[in-house]
Order: sequence, then C-alpha cells, then structure tokens
Amino acid sequence: MTQDSSTDRAVTWLAPAGAVAVAILIRIPSLISPANITFDEGVYASSVRAMRSGAKPFIDIFSSQGPFFLPMLRAADAAGFGWNPAPRLAMLAAAVALTVAVYVLARGYAAPLLAAGCAGLVAVSGTALYATAPMQSDGIALAFGVLGILVAVRAPVAWAPWLAGALLGAGVAVKSLHVIPCIIVVAAVLLSQRRWAGTVAAAVTGAVVVLAASAPWGFERVWEQYVVFHLSLPGTGGAADRIAFVTRNLIRYDGTLLLAVAAAAVAALIRREPPARSQPAGPRWLPVLWLTATVVVLIAAATLEPGFTRAVGFLIPPLALLVAQLRPDPRLVILLAVVAIPLQLGLNPVADTQRPDGLDKRVIEVLRGLPAGVMVVTDQPGLAWQAHRDIPAGLTDPSSARIAAGDLTADDLVAALRRPDVCAYMDWSGRFRPFAREVDVAVAGWDQKLTDGRGGRLLVRPGCAATTATAEGS
Repeated sequence: MTQDSSTDRAVTWLAPAGAVAVAILIRIPSLISPANITFDEGVYASSVRAMRSGAKPFIDIFSSQGPFFLPMLRAADAAGFGWNPAPRLAMLAAAVALTVAVYVLARGYAAPLLAAGCAGLVAVSGTALYATAPMQSDGIALAFGVLGILVAVRAPVAWAPWLAGALLGAGVAVKSLHVIPCIIVVAAVLLSQRRWAGTVAAAVTGAVVVLAASAPWGFERVWEQYVVFHLSLPGTGGAADRIAFVTRNLIRYDGTLLLAVAAAAVAALIRREPPARSQPAGPRWLPVLWLTATVVVLIAAATLEPGFTRAVGFLIPPLALLVAQLRPDPRLVILLAVVAIPLQLGLNPVADTQRPDGLDKRVIEVLRGLPAGVMVVTDQPGLAWQAHRDIPAGLTDPSSARIAAGDLTADDLVAALRRPDVCAYMDWSGRFRPFAREVDVAVAGWDQKLTDGRGGRLLVRPGCAATTATAEGS
C-alpha cells in the first residue's frame, strides 16, 4: 500500500468522524441542560414522564405530533436510565444520523475532505440545531427523510426502495408535512431509474409503517390529534411573510452556510476546466430539486412563526449538498464550519446550557418539597419536569393552540384538580386564565405559596402530605 493511498484512506475515515464529533460536542450544553429549552420541550418531557407510569400517547396523552415521536423519546428515556434529560438522546442520535447521511450523499459529488466540510456545516447549522437539540419532532423526521434519500440514491441493492420507503414512513409518522420534499426526491430518483416496481414498493412500505405506528393508539385518535388538530389551526401570514421568516433565520443562524453556497457558486462560475468527477454518484438534479421542494413546502406551510425556526433546518441538507456539487475549495468550507462553532455557542440560545433562576427556581423548590408521588396541574409543564413532578396525563400539553381548539377545557382542569393525588396548581403563563372562575371554585381553600406579580400563582392543597401519606400507606 502506498503512502498516498494510506493518507487518502485516513482522510476518508477521519474527516467524517470529525464532523460527527463536532455534531455531538456542540450539542452537549443543550443535552445536559436542566431547564427545558422551549415550551414544547416541557410538554414532551412531561409526556414521557407520564409514559413511565403507563400512560399511552393519543389515548391518555394528547399528542399533536406523529405516532412514532413520543415512543422514540420514551425509548431514549429508557436508554438514559431515568436521567431527566435522557429523552434528548433521541435528538443527539438524529443529529449524528443527519451528519453521516449528508456526508455519504456529498461523497457522491465531492472528495472526502469537501464532503466532510459540508457535513460539518450541517452539524453546526443553527436552524438544524433548533431542530436537533431540544426535544422536537422536526429533527427526528428530518433525519429519517435524509436517510431515506441516502438509501434510494446510494444503496446498490434490490431492496433499497423498501428500506427507503420504510424510513420515509417513519419520518411521516413523526412529522408529516416537512418530510414531503424527501418523499418527492426519493420518488424522482426511483422514477428516473425506471424502477416502477420499486416506486410502488417504497410507497406501500411507507404507508404500512405509518399505519403500523398508528395502530396501537387507534387510527381515529391519531387522525384527530395529529392531522385534524393542525388543520384547524389558523395560518400565519402570507407567502411574503414566510419568505422573510425563512430568509431572516437563515441569515441569523446559518450565515456561514450561506457564505459557503455563495463561494461555491462563484467557484463554479470561474472554473475554466470541468470538475474532475464528471459522473457523480448522485443525480445532478437532486440538490436543486430537493432545495426547491423544501422551499415550496416551507412557503406553503400553514404555520411559520418565531417558535418554528426549527422548520428552516429542513433547508440545510440540500444547501450543503449543493455546496458539495459545486465543489469550492474544501479548505474554505471547513474554515467556515469551524468559524460557525463559536458563533453558535456564543449567539444561539439553543446551544447553551439553560438553568432555572429567579422565580422559576423558587417554583421548583416548592414543587420538589411536595410529597413523593403527587402530581401538579400547571400551564408550564417544563417547571414540573425540572422538579421531577408528574402532570396528569391528559394535561401534559396545555398549549394555547390546544385550548383554542377546544380540546382542553375548564372541565378537564377541574376534574384533574379533584384528584386526590394532585397536590399543586400553577397558572404561570396565562394560558389557564380563561378558566379562572371554574378553577377558583376547585382550589378554594388551597394555600398560595408564590405569585409572579402578574396574576400567576402557585397553590398547594392543604394537608396534602397527610392525605398522600395515608393513600400510599393503604
């Protein structure tokens, strides 16, 4: 073996390993964060805690995400042996899978060093970080979608369409809308190869996976909570607003990737000789089709608002693949990926370890002081999760959207507050204020422990310790 071939082989292995290492390391601060990073993360974390006690998604727990999402978080929770942030391990796995998949796809267009640089840009992407650091369905769905494309493009086996379809089906069973571009790309790849039977096989396999993921919870429940619920939500702004939203977040969180795209475009324009690899392992049109389909879906999406920065992360893999196809200087791409690391750690709140402070810290102290095994009714599930307290399964999602849809009512709150194992009530965000009259009757005589000065209050049932001790000892 020559020295050159040994060096090439070392680069082939070490370059992607470096990208994966960066993807892991940049997510360590958020992985160990004791506080919930987003409101949704508090909802999902509390839902996982309810699942520990046997509660089921869609049956006991309201689940606005796909039928495969909460079970995946619960599996990560089990793998973490009860560590409170353990469900985030599913997000870390999604980030690693996404980075590796982009590297292998990029190798179809570029040498190992450039492909690793493109994977590194994905690993440090700010919008992808929003999707793959906190507990969110978007990052897991994106990983499944990109893996589906990878299998369809690069797996040289007859059963590749079946596996690609299964991966896409899993993505749809996590988050449906934003996986559509990946479905379009896989269909285009198979149809361009005249694999008619393979296209049908992929479609059938994907449908079977979605149905199998839904069956344990009941098809009607999954349809109502996962599909109908989202269709009932009002849209946010027009196409111009959504374009501005996507552009603004790309510039803010992925400026280095945009610079890499610009540099790649300039390099392609001034290159006088054709690139060395004239027959790429992936279709030439794939990055552009993927990017175009993703832009169309984002612009047509029913909901894009400040909390949905993570949705912009679906643009990152096709943009990185476009860089690989245009082949700029790999040293520049790697430099931009390295520069992005301190930028994300310093400016992106998702990349930081968040801890409770001030009044939140006092709330957690009060909740932790309650007897073991009691529950909390709250409109801030993240605070209950940080205090290692359970919420009645039907109330783990107290989102404004659910309340506006009429799926969470005053009767639900009152019924929960009458449970003997519920020890505390907290309306901290204002979401429960419309139910104040009914709730006030249910909590009459409860002790007020804290207020936030803006109408929020933390109430504790009198004699809770004695009641709970009797119940547990009987």
